[in-house]
Amino acid sequence: MIRKNSVFLIAAIIALAASTTPAAELHVGPGETYTTIQSAIDTAEPNDIVIVADGTYTGDGNRDLDFNGKAITVRSQNGPENCIVDCQGTSNEPHRGFHFHSGEDVNSRIEGLTITGGYSADNGGAFLCVGGS
Repeated sequence: MIRKNSVFLIAAIIALAASTTPAAELHVGPGETYTTIQSAIDTAEPNDIVIVADGTYTGDGNRDLDFNGKAITVRSQNGPENCIVDCQGTSNEPHRGFHFHSGEDVNSRIEGLTITGGYSADNGGAFLCVGGS
């Protein structure tokens, strides 16, 4: 009986340790591991935090961003006045900030970013949420 309880206790401790593993932080910016926001999002695992350094982010990999259904947080390092996503969208070349379309929910978060320059002929120059909540 003691062995059976010990095995159960060990299994419970392992399960608790796995569920409390801290989220990884993936850093984006000049001199960081990730040079684009999308590359960090693509690498992120559930509950990870993508931290975007101060600056203005433009071009491929920094617009039309897609969480791909992941429950992650993308946030600025020092607030929206210091971290800007400039989509550089035009009527000839439309781009938006983020597109949620893979079941993202309240656990897919964007915090402290300024989204500017988005353009869409129909909906969502900054964000388009279809198939997410």
